[in-house]
Amino acid sequence: MEENEEKQSSSVYWIMAGLVGVIGVLVLLLYAFFGADVTRELHQAGALAAYEAGQQLEARGRPEAALQRYRQALEEQGIEDTLRYRCLLAMGDVLAQQQRFAEAIEAYEVVPAAEYLHETDSLSLYLHALVYEQQFTVALHTMIDTLDQARDDMESERLIGMLLRFADKFREFGIVERLHLWLTDNTDSPQHDAAQRLYEALAP
Repeated sequence: MEENEEKQSSSVYWIMAGLVGVIGVLVLLLYAFFGADVTRELHQAGALAAYEAGQQLEARGRPEAALQRYRQALEEQGIEDTLRYRCLLAMGDVLAQQQRFAEAIEAYEVVPAAEYLHETDSLSLYLHALVYEQQFTVALHTMIDTLDQARDDMESERLIGMLLRFADKFREFGIVERLHLWLTDNTDSPQHDAAQRLYEALAP
């Protein structure tokens, strides 16, 4: 009798052990197939929450706390490019408004030119920081690169209208002359038309 009970207990034990093993294998298989997606979504959600917290802190007049949140968002692994660029632009704006221009440039310069098409306030602050830091060549190419991304005449005119606010500064620091030289030396460049439109708008 006792021997039968021991056999039954032993059988139950091995059955349970087998089930645990099967479940473990299934968990590993599920993680192998879906774990990366789940982890990526968690990081993305964390980055978005940090970015939105930064926006709220900035609106409350707490720029330093906002910067910490933006940096926290950027530290999340696998953050999507769109959100990464939004964080960098927000950081650049805060830093530029605090006249920490060198730090602002470090954030702005990572963002592709196409992102500035609809972020003209950030583009304006970026150009102001570049001029202040006397990075005139970078300012020139930033203008050309951004204008080259314009998809139609209306978008091009809108950007040029914004850039005209800097016309006096560009002339004062010789950026218009640099642009003229660039046009002369780069006649075959695919960006030549955009640069020509910019020069015609800025030239006295």
